Amino acid sequence: MKFDRKHLNTIQSLLPVQIFLCYCFVISGLIVNFAQLLTYIFIWPFNKQLYRRINYYLGTLLWSQLTFLYSWWADSSVTAYVNPQDLKDLQHEYAIILVNHRYEIDWLVGLVVAQKIGLLGGLKIVGKRSLSLLPILGWSWFFSESIFLRRIWESDKKVLEHDIQQLLNGYPDNYYFS
Repeated sequence: MKFDRKHLNTIQSLLPVQIFLCYCFVISGLIVNFAQLLTYIFIWPFNKQLYRRINYYLGTLLWSQLTFLYSWWADSSVTAYVNPQDLKDLQHEYAIILVNHRYEIDWLVGLVVAQKIGLLGGLKIVGKRSLSLLPILGWSWFFSESIFLRRIWESDKKVLEHDIQQLLNGYPDNYYFS
């Protein structure tokens, strides 16, 4: 059933709908963060591959809510034009894709693109250290092994070298990073 935009705007503007969506995101986000914490404590020290696999699905649970809001609330869509063979390779190989954003909403569009090509759960960021302190989002980035920087090159260079090496230590032998 397709709503016309006028009815959809009416539904979206209702305070109970907005409160319900926020409530669902906060509660489910805290549940995901708690599950991530448990896997970090009980699985990470013993089996990083299993930890990453579980965290992939936990991340997808959290981030897909934001991509839904982007698509539904803004009535927007993203079309990714990708060579079919490249898409197949992206979905079955390990890759590091670097993007930079200029606007406040760019990171959300990046999430939508990652979801379109099937990589949403494995998403990692390189961001300001203060982002790791954000409840739900920042905590999830922390548990997904994202890299956080202070924006002081002398210390950030060491952090980047160390954290990238930590990421590479748990990946398959045929993984290449340059």
